[in-house]
Amino acid sequence: MRNPQDTNWAGLDWSVWVNFDSPISTYQTHISNKAGVYRVRSPQSNELIYIGQTGRNLRERVRALVKHVLRPQQDPPWNDPHTAAPVLWAYKNENQFHYEVSVAHLEVPYTQRQCFEDYLLHLHRNHYNRSTLANFGHSHPLWSRPSNKKQNRPMMKNGSTKLQTSLPRAINATDFHSNTWLGLHWQKHALTQTVNVPDLPGIYRFVTAEGLAYCGESLSLRKRLSTHSKNSNFKNTNCFYSVMPDAEPHQLKEREVDMIGAYYAITSQSPTYQYTNGQ
Repeated sequence: MRNPQDTNWAGLDWSVWVNFDSPISTYQTHISNKAGVYRVRSPQSNELIYIGQTGRNLRERVRALVKHVLRPQQDPPWNDPHTAAPVLWAYKNENQFHYEVSVAHLEVPYTQRQCFEDYLLHLHRNHYNRSTLANFGHSHPLWSRPSNKKQNRPMMKNGSTKLQTSLPRAINATDFHSNTWLGLHWQKHALTQTVNVPDLPGIYRFVTAEGLAYCGESLSLRKRLSTHSKNSNFKNTNCFYSVMPDAEPHQLKEREVDMIGAYYAITSQSPTYQYTNGQ
């Protein structure tokens, strides 16, 4: 399995690693101003810290992240304009992490780029058997997550030392039709019978003869599938769900990304309706 820190990881041509505090001339030399994906690592950790994507300008996106991660210790960042900044800032100040970034140009449509990010996260989870520290809504164990600046809920020391644990890598990831796909137990569901679905956390997928139509997660499978039952896109699909009663919200997101990433690894395609509302 190819290392996520390699220069040709996932078949892409990745740039050299650039220190966050490098001069702008170094960014101009090595960081593309085109669309693509990027990865962040720290010498204090053996794996990647964050994986992201942008459809506009990699250099601009990375520089915006760096600006907020390097804010003074008395001035923590908000959740916007970059959701990873608060976590990276906290690890910089609490654990003395230093960061490097590497990018790869990827000129593909929005939905495919989003799913390719999930594919990279899935590959990382497979390689290290855990997730990156700053994806999936993670927070530093000593700090709360802030709101966007407009909502005015700043980062706060929360007094806890609990680290958000990752689910282990997914097993049996190659057959998305299987009732044990990703090592889970899947139940088939008729959208007209949502009342029979447990009101519990879990993940779900819609399948057609051509492949996956959509993957999702929810703290309430019953409520979410009830909402989907009104969506005409899913009228002629087969629905399957897997209950994960003890999963935390970030763990549900991990398994959702495993679904999308594993499917992309098999087919090089995105589920038909994935991310189609975000363009």
